Amino acid sequence: RLWAEACCLLDQLYNRRLSPDVVAYNTLICACERSQQWHVAFSAMMKLHRVNQPADVVTYSILINACDKVCNWKAALRWFVNMRPERK
Repeated sequence: RLWAEACCLLDQLYNRRLSPDVVAYNTLICACERSQQWHVAFSAMMKLHRVNQPADVVTYSILINACDKVCNWKAALRWFVNMRPERK
């Protein structure tokens, strides 16, 4: 249940009024990908955008791998198409 622990750690950062960066989100998304919790990974990506943190190529790569693990090639293609350099 690494993905659940990663969610808790991210919440703790917010509770301490800290701003998690893309590396913190990538860690959560990776834990979700490894546990096949793709829906949690997608939610984390949406939150990353809501808090104005730019996703990087690692973020998209993990999401695409998560889609592959659950045979969701349409979502994988959508993440691939949306992958672009983001700036703050």
